[in-house]
Amino acid sequence: MTNLPFGTDLSKWQGVNNFAKMKANTDFVFVKATESWGYTDPTFYQNWQGLVGHNRGAYCYVYP
Repeated sequence: MTNLPFGTDLSKWQGVNNFAKMKANTDFVFVKATESWGYTDPTFYQNWQGLVGHNRGAYCYVYP
């Protein structure tokens, strides 16, 4: 098996996070920003700031 990058997603549902451990054990993290229309994940800013310096991306979950 090849060495593929390992990453995870992060939202309010994960609770309190150890960002140093997350940075050490992942190649990237996607952080939930919004869900459909009118909802912003209440932990987005905290999670986003906690991952400064790490490969990170934001995602929006949308209902069709």
